[in-house]
Amino acid sequence: MENNVWDEGLYVLDKKDQNQVTLSWEKPGAFRIRKAFSFFPEKYALMLEVTIENLSGERTDLEYEITAPLFIGDVKPKDRPSLEADYFHGDQREIKGEDKLRKDGFLKEGPVDWVALKKKYFALIVRPETPLEHVRSLSKEESLTDFLKPATVRLEPQGKETQRYFIYAGPKSYDALKSYGEGYEKILNTKFLGGLWLYFLILLKLLYKVFHNYGVAIIVLSSLIKLVFTPLTHMSFESMRKMQALQPKIKALQEQLKNDPQKLNREIMQLYKKNKVNPFGGCLPMLLQMPIFIALYTTFSQAIELRGAPFAGWIKDLSEPDQFFLLPYSFPVIGNQVNILPLIMIGTMLWQQKLTPQTAATKDQEKIMLFMPLIFGFVFYGLPSGLVIYWIVNNLLTIFHQLFIKKIQAAPAHE
Repeated sequence: MENNVWDEGLYVLDKKDQNQVTLSWEKPGAFRIRKAFSFFPEKYALMLEVTIENLSGERTDLEYEITAPLFIGDVKPKDRPSLEADYFHGDQREIKGEDKLRKDGFLKEGPVDWVALKKKYFALIVRPETPLEHVRSLSKEESLTDFLKPATVRLEPQGKETQRYFIYAGPKSYDALKSYGEGYEKILNTKFLGGLWLYFLILLKLLYKVFHNYGVAIIVLSSLIKLVFTPLTHMSFESMRKMQALQPKIKALQEQLKNDPQKLNREIMQLYKKNKVNPFGGCLPMLLQMPIFIALYTTFSQAIELRGAPFAGWIKDLSEPDQFFLLPYSFPVIGNQVNILPLIMIGTMLWQQKLTPQTAATKDQEKIMLFMPLIFGFVFYGLPSGLVIYWIVNNLLTIFHQLFIKKIQAAPAHE
């Protein structure tokens, strides 16, 4: 069969209404091909039926590919890592990033049950009802494209065969994808944390139903997470208080053993052990919260529900930085946006640092701690405003916790 028979320019319109479009092409005495598109706009889906008729008197084998492109020309450079192609067979899933598809393309040998192309907020899913031999995927400047090759069609003289393809072209919405009952919501699972971020999204949506504002929902969620980690935070404060009490002895050791750093480290560790102090106890809550932080970053930056969701005042989109105004010139790293929330976050970190017992054992460590709020400010400057709100709330609750502990410790004992 000639390769150009699938060229859209050859087809004529047979039928067009609100729910269906049918195109056909015929080569007299050889083939008739009909493509019928049935649309389900309320479900972001359509069904493609490809009907091939053999008009000749000879048996013919036919091979073809279905082309499924996802437009990516609107994707910002910072969102390029979210471009992926997924291949599913049973419970198996294989993921290829856009960098791999752009460089060499990728050939996924069958069997493949269904495939998905993804960008930040939207996805294209194709599920054929006929077995696939392979899927070729390629990234170009404007699109990610899957080329799906079904098994060879064998047509008897005057024979006919129809093959169907379900296509989803819509938002990466958990509810919309799960509604099909085919496991399409699996495309939302990330490589590192699986579906952890989805649990936060589900909780956020429940809170949204109560408060009708995702910004308020984020504040409440932040408070709940902080409440869960309060015991660990309290242990961290106690550990830092004990380490602060040991600072005079540590400084004395530093003076005595300044020319023998190995012995100094051993003596300091012995001092910690003797006084039952864990030098890493102050870092434990932070380390345990890192997976949560990463999951929340995914929630705030990729959940379609937060796209364009306002909070208050100048914060118009919780999935984007809280741009207050633009400067007529740009700075390195931060560009020309003036974002207020990261500046507030730096202020809360400096306040928290002032209240936190100083446990740095060396001057270099003291300098690092001093610059830490500024480093975090640069890191957070271009992140979603919802994530910065979470961090600010977490800092403020930590500050209130520290003030409460200081008040209790300062209160006179009653006989």
